[in-house]
Amino acid sequence: MFYDTFESLCWNGRTSPSSVCKELGLSVSVASYWKRSGCVPKHGTLEKIAKYFDVSVDYLLGRESNETEVKSNSSESELSEEDSEILSLYHRMSERSRMQELGRWRLLVEVEK
Repeated sequence: MFYDTFESLCWNGRTSPSSVCKELGLSVSVASYWKRSGCVPKHGTLEKIAKYFDVSVDYLLGRESNETEVKSNSSESELSEEDSEILSLYHRMSERSRMQELGRWRLLVEVEK
Protein backbone atom coordinates (compact mmCIF):
# COMPACT_ATOMS: atom_id res chain seq x y z
CA MET A 1 0.00 0.00 0.00
CA PHE A 2 2.70 2.54 0.94
CA TYR A 3 4.79 2.01 -2.18
CA ASP A 4 1.80 2.24 -4.52
CA THR A 5 0.82 5.57 -2.97
CA PHE A 6 4.41 6.81 -3.02
CA GLU A 7 4.88 5.84 -6.66
CA SER A 8 1.60 7.44 -7.67
CA LEU A 9 2.55 10.69 -5.94
CA CYS A 10 5.90 10.65 -7.72
CA TRP A 11 4.42 10.18 -11.18
CA ASN A 12 1.65 12.69 -10.53
CA GLY A 13 4.35 15.13 -9.50
CA ARG A 14 6.22 14.32 -12.73
CA THR A 15 9.21 12.77 -11.04
CA SER A 16 10.49 9.28 -10.29
CA PRO A 17 10.67 7.46 -6.96
CA SER A 18 14.47 7.33 -7.10
CA SER A 19 14.64 11.08 -7.85
CA VAL A 20 12.49 11.87 -4.83
CA CYS A 21 14.66 9.65 -2.63
CA LYS A 22 17.76 11.43 -3.88
CA GLU A 23 16.22 14.85 -3.20
CA LEU A 24 15.36 13.73 0.33
CA GLY A 25 18.90 12.54 1.01
CA LEU A 26 17.96 8.86 0.90
CA SER A 27 19.63 6.10 -1.06
CA VAL A 28 18.23 5.96 -4.58
CA SER A 29 17.96 2.19 -4.25
CA VAL A 30 15.67 2.38 -1.22
CA ALA A 31 12.61 2.91 -3.44
CA SER A 32 13.30 -0.40 -5.19
CA TYR A 33 13.67 -2.04 -1.79
CA TRP A 34 10.29 -0.67 -0.65
CA LYS A 35 8.70 -1.93 -3.85
CA ARG A 36 10.21 -5.43 -3.69
CA SER A 37 9.84 -6.02 0.03
CA GLY A 38 6.60 -4.23 0.77
CA CYS A 39 8.35 -2.64 3.76
CA VAL A 40 7.32 0.75 5.06
CA PRO A 41 9.96 3.39 5.85
CA LYS A 42 10.62 4.51 9.41
CA HIS A 43 8.42 7.29 10.75
CA GLY A 44 11.04 10.02 10.22
CA THR A 45 11.37 9.07 6.56
CA LEU A 46 7.61 8.92 6.17
CA GLU A 47 7.42 12.46 7.56
CA LYS A 48 10.02 13.68 5.03
CA ILE A 49 8.09 12.08 2.16
CA ALA A 50 4.76 13.45 3.40
CA LYS A 51 6.23 16.94 3.68
CA TYR A 52 7.76 16.69 0.19
CA PHE A 53 4.37 15.86 -1.36
CA ASP A 54 2.34 18.00 1.04
CA VAL A 55 0.26 15.04 2.19
CA SER A 56 -0.20 13.39 5.57
CA VAL A 57 1.65 10.31 6.81
CA ASP A 58 -1.78 8.70 7.17
CA TYR A 59 -2.38 9.29 3.47
CA LEU A 60 0.96 7.65 2.60
CA LEU A 61 -0.02 4.63 4.68
CA GLY A 62 -3.47 4.37 3.14
CA ARG A 63 -5.30 5.35 6.32
CA GLU A 64 -6.65 8.57 4.82
CA SER A 65 -8.24 8.97 1.42
CA ASN A 66 -8.20 12.76 1.04
CA GLU A 67 -5.07 13.71 -0.86
CA THR A 68 -4.12 17.36 -0.82
CA GLU A 69 -2.97 18.91 -4.06
CA VAL A 70 0.33 17.42 -5.16
CA LYS A 71 3.14 19.87 -5.78
CA SER A 72 4.09 19.73 -9.43
CA ASN A 73 7.66 19.93 -10.65
CA SER A 74 6.30 21.28 -13.94
CA SER A 75 4.90 24.65 -14.85
CA GLU A 76 1.94 22.94 -16.52
CA SER A 77 -1.05 22.44 -14.25
CA GLU A 78 -3.16 20.42 -16.68
CA LEU A 79 -2.24 17.54 -18.96
CA SER A 80 -3.78 17.17 -22.38
CA GLU A 81 -5.97 14.14 -22.98
CA GLU A 82 -3.20 12.56 -25.04
CA ASP A 83 -0.57 13.23 -22.34
CA SER A 84 -2.87 11.73 -19.71
CA GLU A 85 -3.35 8.61 -21.82
CA ILE A 86 0.41 8.24 -22.34
CA LEU A 87 1.02 8.66 -18.61
CA SER A 88 -1.70 6.15 -17.77
CA LEU A 89 -0.24 3.56 -20.15
CA TYR A 90 3.26 4.23 -18.84
CA HIS A 91 2.14 3.57 -15.24
CA ARG A 92 0.75 0.17 -16.22
CA MET A 93 4.13 -0.95 -17.57
CA SER A 94 6.76 -2.84 -15.59
CA GLU A 95 9.73 -0.81 -14.41
CA ARG A 96 11.96 -2.57 -16.94
CA SER A 97 9.60 -1.72 -19.80
CA ARG A 98 9.39 1.87 -18.59
CA MET A 99 13.15 2.24 -18.72
CA GLN A 100 13.28 0.71 -22.21
CA GLU A 101 10.59 3.06 -23.48
CA LEU A 102 12.25 6.09 -21.92
CA GLY A 103 15.43 5.18 -23.76
CA ARG A 104 13.54 4.92 -27.04
CA TRP A 105 11.79 8.25 -26.45
CA ARG A 106 15.09 9.96 -25.68
CA LEU A 107 16.56 8.62 -28.93
CA LEU A 108 13.53 9.82 -30.90
CA VAL A 109 13.85 13.30 -29.40
CA GLU A 110 17.54 13.41 -30.31
CA VAL A 111 16.83 12.29 -33.88
CA GLU A 112 14.12 14.96 -34.28
CA LYS A 113 16.43 17.81 -33.17
